[in-house]
Amino acid sequence: MALARDFFRELFCLLDRDRLLSDPAADGSGVRVALVDTGVDAERIAQRCRQRGLEPPRIQGVIFGSAGLAGAAGVSSPWQVLPYLGRHSAPHGTTVADILLQLAPRVELFSADVFGPEGNCTVEKLVQALHWAVTTWQCKLINISLGVSEERLHSPGRRQALWQAIQFCYSHDVVLVAAAHNDHPLVLSFPAVITPPLLSVRKGELENPLQFRYAPDTFTEFQAHSRGYMGPFADTPATSWAAAHLTGIAARLLSLKPDLKPFEIKTLLYWLSNASAGENPK
Repeated sequence: MALARDFFRELFCLLDRDRLLSDPAADGSGVRVALVDTGVDAERIAQRCRQRGLEPPRIQGVIFGSAGLAGAAGVSSPWQVLPYLGRHSAPHGTTVADILLQLAPRVELFSADVFGPEGNCTVEKLVQALHWAVTTWQCKLINISLGVSEERLHSPGRRQALWQAIQFCYSHDVVLVAAAHNDHPLVLSFPAVITPPLLSVRKGELENPLQFRYAPDTFTEFQAHSRGYMGPFADTPATSWAAAHLTGIAARLLSLKPDLKPFEIKTLLYWLSNASAGENPK
């Protein structure tokens, strides 16, 4: 029994957050990341990368439009997939992309604009975007810096569709990072409250962009640095920016070991969080 305790104590001592995340190879290389958001301004992101002395990423993307919008083939049908032309429908997604690239500059970036020309995200578009990121882009990591209110999930069919999409991602070893509502826990938002198969994130007063904390509280588990670096409201603490930081941290870990499963990423983050706080694993 003592030997077993010693084994875990020694294993825990090897978990050094700074050592892992500061490894030169922990730059996001080879990790496909989808941003389910408002799209990405490719030109603005390219400028930001050049300012940091980095090669701009090649961003692939699509726009999920509602019924009545003509798709790529010119045919109108529900939930059209429209071509991405390097622009965003609102600055939010560009701020998220900039945070991700600040932490993991070598990721392969994919943009799923679920707001589009009509400026609103529906449960159906979110579900479609998750399936698209897994099956078409074969992404390993998906950032969801948005949420769906409980009121919009009163329909059992919608709630089931979202739950099945989350499980679909999990069963394909795709890591989901979801932002809680900015007023959490007063306001609950999906999919962040579906905590078991994903990484749920809320705001944290953390100075270091690579700092995060395992702090379970009312359907969320993690806190992360919650300020952005460019764009409207980037300096205002928000769960969206916290989720983007944790996505960047997950991308760093995946670039070191690409075959990590979602539960392994969560366990590793939990242990690294405790190790950085000087605590023992429970």
